[in-house]
Amino acid sequence: DPRPTGLFIPADEYTLTVYGLLFSMGIRPGVDLDIISCNNDMAIVRGLHPRPANIDIHTRWIGTAGVTQLLERLQSPDMPRNVRRFEPTLIPAEYPWPHP
Repeated sequence: DPRPTGLFIPADEYTLTVYGLLFSMGIRPGVDLDIISCNNDMAIVRGLHPRPANIDIHTRWIGTAGVTQLLERLQSPDMPRNVRRFEPTLIPAEYPWPHP
């Protein structure tokens, strides 16, 4: 003591491993320790129970915008520079039980 109350995991690809390590130490994610992960990779976080809070950086939007801009530049190589910003979204955790 004092133990941390939460853990930030910078990429969903690590979250599954971290959950396994926490469970093996007797620490229950979402009960003993709040978890927040990043990327909102549904292929990974869909299977986590409880599902952690997640920062969605909108990789699909970024990819779509990148391809669209590339195609536009191929048609008009002299087009002015275009900067796009995508605000991340915090997705709350899904706890299956009452949580303080």
